[in-house]
Amino acid sequence: MFYYLFDYINQVFSIPGFGVFKYLTFRSSISAITALFFAFFIGPKIINYLKKKQIGETIREVGPKSHLQKAGTPTMGGIIILLSIVIPVLLWSDLKSSYILLALFGTIFLGIVGFVDDYLKVVKKLSQGLIARYKLLGQVLVGLIVGLSIYYLPEFSEYNTQTTLPFFKNMNWDFSYLYIPAVIFIITATSNAVNLTDGLDGLAMGTVTFVMLALAVISYVSGNIIWSDYLNIIYLPGSGELTVFIAAIIGAGLGFLWFNFYPAQIFMGDTGSLALGGAFGIIAILIKKELLIPILGGIFFIETISVIIKTAQDTMADIHSLVHPKCVVCGFGNGNGLHLEFDITDKGGVTATFQCDDAFEGYPGMLHGGVISSILDGAMGNCMFARGQATVTVEMTTRFRHPVTMGQEATVSAKMTRDSHPLYLLEAEITQDGKVKAIAKGKYYDQPKLINPN
Repeated sequence: MFYYLFDYINQVFSIPGFGVFKYLTFRSSISAITALFFAFFIGPKIINYLKKKQIGETIREVGPKSHLQKAGTPTMGGIIILLSIVIPVLLWSDLKSSYILLALFGTIFLGIVGFVDDYLKVVKKLSQGLIARYKLLGQVLVGLIVGLSIYYLPEFSEYNTQTTLPFFKNMNWDFSYLYIPAVIFIITATSNAVNLTDGLDGLAMGTVTFVMLALAVISYVSGNIIWSDYLNIIYLPGSGELTVFIAAIIGAGLGFLWFNFYPAQIFMGDTGSLALGGAFGIIAILIKKELLIPILGGIFFIETISVIIKTAQDTMADIHSLVHPKCVVCGFGNGNGLHLEFDITDKGGVTATFQCDDAFEGYPGMLHGGVISSILDGAMGNCMFARGQATVTVEMTTRFRHPVTMGQEATVSAKMTRDSHPLYLLEAEITQDGKVKAIAKGKYYDQPKLINPN
């Protein structure tokens, strides 16, 4: 709004100095400052209102004990962030820019999705909040609209389905017909990744601020014909306007951090994390830097992998305790068992180390062949537990390559090789001293009634 007002004044009255409002660097700076002070202004008001309405965070008892003291801390602080972004962008950006309109739309829409989720959790006391499929539907819808806009709008026509290959000069990758699905995937992934990272005080917002600093530089040079040519990156006319939007995110983020640093006075909740994650993905898509996302958002990527593995680990433990408490291989309710503890690998398999005593000996100094087969079978069964499924062994073949030495540590690992629900094919192996001692292949049949008899 001010952008057009001051431009009109400059054109009509030619007042010296008013031409500065046309410069991206000036408008970006003042956008960040406006967002910062706006966050300082509305932050205490929103925090006090949320406290008055007793809209506070609920902490799960299964989490770290140190997190219990955060119970009752106001959440939905993403409202501060969203308002502190939207107001400066409306004031200082060129609202005719498709870049600004798409970024604003995606950020606000995902912020609304997050707000509904927070509202259902902390006000309506629905522990799961917004049903996951509805949340996913909102993310997919944003990705679809952004993807279709870039694909069909004339200002994006020259490079609509292309992206820059990082670290290579003048090399682009064309997604072609996969472009819109790729956009949907990216926006869904980044919004969820930032959402998962929002836990410790200041972690998500602090990380997002540094990511946005990098994106601001890239946006500015991508929209500058001289700098983009010098750096051998795609020149995107008009993309520099995103710098104003990103500057508002940085200013809003710094303002929010004032209230979010330890001990946090407020949490952003899904209202903020989904919006910020979506903004991250949308900006990277608009400036054709999609393949830089794992680098710029490395912390988000690592955190997401960590959460996936931890969730699978917990699922495996829950199912195991329910259907396999006295298993001779991994049941801790069996006083005479092997008590193997399986961990999830980053590829979705499982692994465990073990060392057997003389009670499981076959020939002198060698682990009994039947025990070896049981360990391999147990590993493949636990691989299915990690997927949230209980199965029974239909067929299994074992090959013994070398004796497994007693009294020495060995490792068993298992992975799925084929999913033909309800039948699954798996493989497992035992290694010791760097050698594969035994391998097995098995067919496992899904038995959901073992988990839920009803």
